[in-house]
Amino acid sequence: MDSNQVNFWLNINAANFAPETLPVIKHKLEQMDDTQMMYLQSVSFQKPSTIFLIAILLGWERFFLDDIVLGIIKVITGYGCGIWWLIDIFSAKKRAQKYNFEQFQKATVFVGGNTNTPIVSLTDTTVNSSTVAENITANAETQSSQYVAAPANNENFETFKAKATEISQNPVVARVKNILFSPKTEWKTIDNENKLQGKVLTNYLLLLAAVPAIVSLLGYFFYGVFGDLPFGMAFGMGFKVAIMMYAVIVGGTFLTALVANLLADKFGSVKDFNKAFSMAAYAWTPMCVAGILLIYPTLFLFWAWVIIGVLYGIFLIYSGIQPLLKTPLEQLTPYVAICAGGFAAAFFLLLIVLSYVFLGELYFSILSYLSY
Repeated sequence: MDSNQVNFWLNINAANFAPETLPVIKHKLEQMDDTQMMYLQSVSFQKPSTIFLIAILLGWERFFLDDIVLGIIKVITGYGCGIWWLIDIFSAKKRAQKYNFEQFQKATVFVGGNTNTPIVSLTDTTVNSSTVAENITANAETQSSQYVAAPANNENFETFKAKATEISQNPVVARVKNILFSPKTEWKTIDNENKLQGKVLTNYLLLLAAVPAIVSLLGYFFYGVFGDLPFGMAFGMGFKVAIMMYAVIVGGTFLTALVANLLADKFGSVKDFNKAFSMAAYAWTPMCVAGILLIYPTLFLFWAWVIIGVLYGIFLIYSGIQPLLKTPLEQLTPYVAICAGGFAAAFFLLLIVLSYVFLGELYFSILSYLSY
């Protein structure tokens, strides 16, 4: 690749990497041809400044950096009583830069054709730019970089990290990440898959809907152990709430899909319940993921869960309705409004009805009590 292309790519992406890695990146870019460069363009990098803001405001930056297991543990433990949150704020930018460099390495090793090549670790500060650059130069003719692997200082940590990486590559986890952070691309993939609604239900929705159900049960369990409510009352309440949450999400998905499918032909869209169900199921993803907020049962976090889940779910419907149901542009706005209204109405209707069926007025009165 010529120097102008290299400089252009670096001008756009340099801020995503640690300064000491830029010589290595530049050297590797200079060895790449146009086909390899096109592949690299498809790799997503996280902006360190954005990760830093997410770390400050929400503390969820680990989910963006494929650190799913530690991210869940962090949230469930109340951000380590605030200490973990504080530590992660200071390290957020560096972790984002490290993540981006690892993504770059994986992409360049792949295009080089040697998948057995070890990847350099930024934890070894003695092998940043010069050592790696020398190895790249020595092996340029094979188009695969020979990186120096950092020694493992802690075998248990490396084992845990490998397990975490395995989990992050699970199809369900990968789909959750992609639909939340790159929905435009993921909707096209979903459209090409064209799965039956039964497959989406059993292989995705039923698994993901368990998140708010289990987390809310744990929240009431912990409150029964450490809070003011009697344990039996708190656990019984949590069990009912867990069933209710599960029913709201699964039932809401079917209602949303039915509305979208019934009205599809009126808006020039494809009448296909499988596609409508896929759109609805994946639109409920943020509601399921945000269910981790229910670990602490208060009205504030309850409504935070509702607002995050509903608003982002509506956005996913907006971004997915055209790729899946082929809605014409002139009909897009009214059809999105109908489907989004059905999505929100299904949630609130089921939540209100099932809360009274399972709990009567007790649910919201206890939430109000726990808020103080």
